[in-house]
Amino acid sequence: MIDDNNNNNNEQFGEDPFGRQSNQPNTKQPDDTPPKEKWYKKTWFTVVMLIFFWPVGLVLMWVNKKFNMVARVIISVICGFILVGMITNPTSTKTTTTTSSTTQTTVSQPSATVAPTPTPTPEPTPEITTSQKNALRSAKSYLGYSAFSYSGLISQLEYEKYSTEDATYAADNCGADWNEQAAKAAKQYLDYTSFSRDGLIDQLLYEGYTEEQAEYGVNSVGL
Repeated sequence: MIDDNNNNNNEQFGEDPFGRQSNQPNTKQPDDTPPKEKWYKKTWFTVVMLIFFWPVGLVLMWVNKKFNMVARVIISVICGFILVGMITNPTSTKTTTTTSSTTQTTVSQPSATVAPTPTPTPEPTPEITTSQKNALRSAKSYLGYSAFSYSGLISQLEYEKYSTEDATYAADNCGADWNEQAAKAAKQYLDYTSFSRDGLIDQLLYEGYTEEQAEYGVNSVGL
């Protein structure tokens, strides 16, 4: 009985029942290994956040006390400058964009230039020949003492040996009013003989006046 008790005591204290010392104690030794650091508290994660999402990285740096105080202050100042730049940059960009847009609009809309109206070149005045001057002088002389129609004046000048071209030039440029010439001729006819309305019209037509001119001349003398 005593031996059994001794054996139990020896087993309790880690001894061999045969009197030998056991190499392995029954009780476990405490684990002195420090607890594993969580992934979001690691330095590499803080650095990644500072690069790609600096507000979160800045908070992690101060909460987890990564880096020394001087480094944390410098990094915080740099992040502050970045924040100020982000706040002021949109306004500057907007102003630049607006200015560029205004400039492009101004450049893309050039002022319309009015093409100058070309001044018409006056046609050169043909030179008057001596024979034309003489024909014109003769035409005005005839009209000074008698009435003539347009064709009658040309015939008279041709009778005086002027060419058809010179006689036509004189009739075109003598300044005669052919209606008034018809009225003057109608009065001259009635001064030395009597005519009916139709007879006087026929006489004026015979003298080379047109139908309208003859009608005007007859009406002017009251027929």
